[in-house]
Amino acid sequence: MSASKRHTPAIVAIGVVLLIGAGMLIGQNADGSAGNCTEGDCSSGQGTFAWDNDARYTGSFKNGQPDGRGTYTSPGGVILEGSFQQGRPQGYAVLRMPDGSVYAGDFSAGQIQGDGKYTYGNGPVYTGRFQNGRPTGRGTINFGNGVIYAGNFVAGTPGGAGELNLPGDGVCRGQFQQGRLNGQGACQFPDAFRVEGRFRNGLANGPITIEYESGARYSGAARDGLPAGSGKLTFPDGLAYEGQFIAGLFQGQGELRWPNGDIYKGDFYQGRMQG
Repeated sequence: MSASKRHTPAIVAIGVVLLIGAGMLIGQNADGSAGNCTEGDCSSGQGTFAWDNDARYTGSFKNGQPDGRGTYTSPGGVILEGSFQQGRPQGYAVLRMPDGSVYAGDFSAGQIQGDGKYTYGNGPVYTGRFQNGRPTGRGTINFGNGVIYAGNFVAGTPGGAGELNLPGDGVCRGQFQQGRLNGQGACQFPDAFRVEGRFRNGLANGPITIEYESGARYSGAARDGLPAGSGKLTFPDGLAYEGQFIAGLFQGQGELRWPNGDIYKGDFYQGRMQG
């Protein structure tokens, strides 16, 4: 006999690679490339400045630097349109990447910083706080496949308190670390399967309680998502096992009680009585 049905909460790891805006001083680009004003007033007015490496800025200038509204296009095809101050993105701007990814939100001193929305070219959408170019603080990421995480982020990945919604109306709530449930948490699935307790790397590890869709209930230790160690499993018909588990199976010393009062106490191996 066993308690081996495994429901593994989805593991969410989010690495957001964002462009960090560099100062774009007129006469020299961030990589040292020189250039020239090709149109208008690139000192204190409206103009276009082109660098020798094919980078280009069109917009407002002040004291020879991009300042005010403008558009910067990098040699690799990255386009940044918005507000600049002393040669750097500052305030609200929209960043478009060659792979179709788009960031719309706050910049500070050339970095993505504050509130914003990052739409990945392959579908996921993150909305929330950014720090040093990465999701940090409160935010939500929607993967577009039914997986949605809402909660705290640390350096680009879920970290701290959060809620993970899974396809088919499953949901996990608790503490996350590096994109996975770590610490106290609980997961509920629409087929009435529920697990609550300690998690490590997204799997139940430590003291847990599992409620199965059949009505059976396990309370005890777990390892890698399965009952392991000392625990108790009870069934709706009154059958109950208390003792040692390995990988979800009765194994070691244990006691099995039937609804009619019969008792077996002794050794078990891979879910079977030995004796």
